[in-house]
Amino acid sequence: MTTSTDLEIIRTCLLFFAIVGTFGNLNILCATYQNRSLRHKCGILLAILATCDTFCLLNELQSFIRMTLKLTESTLRACFWANISYVFIEPIEVYMILVMAVDRLIAINFVVFHRKIRHRRYIAIMVTPGIAIGFIFVNEKIKAAIQIFELN
Repeated sequence: MTTSTDLEIIRTCLLFFAIVGTFGNLNILCATYQNRSLRHKCGILLAILATCDTFCLLNELQSFIRMTLKLTESTLRACFWANISYVFIEPIEVYMILVMAVDRLIAINFVVFHRKIRHRRYIAIMVTPGIAIGFIFVNEKIKAAIQIFELN
């Protein structure tokens, strides 16, 4: 059973990490935008990861607000639609972490290829599967939700 102390710790952590994480991510985005030397392949991928993480943190902030305002009791349908953006962006964020590792691996092992390929093409090739994965997750969750909603 969850106690009021547990809920207070969870709420505090949600708020703290949402604020600090968003601040850090916005700094990454501003630095990448303002400093041309940071707009290389890895820097752009990092900025995309920071953007995804910011959206995830905004969803966590939404959870904090619902807990604080005692809006935790809602219909299954309302809960589903309140969290669908998180279902979309979370797999993209996890995929982008993998992309960062693969990018560093390519940069070290295939130096000439990494330097020769154009930025936009490289970024598109690296990011597109993550977006597709996000849509697959959403599609699967919508199919499951339709079945559940029909039962209720």
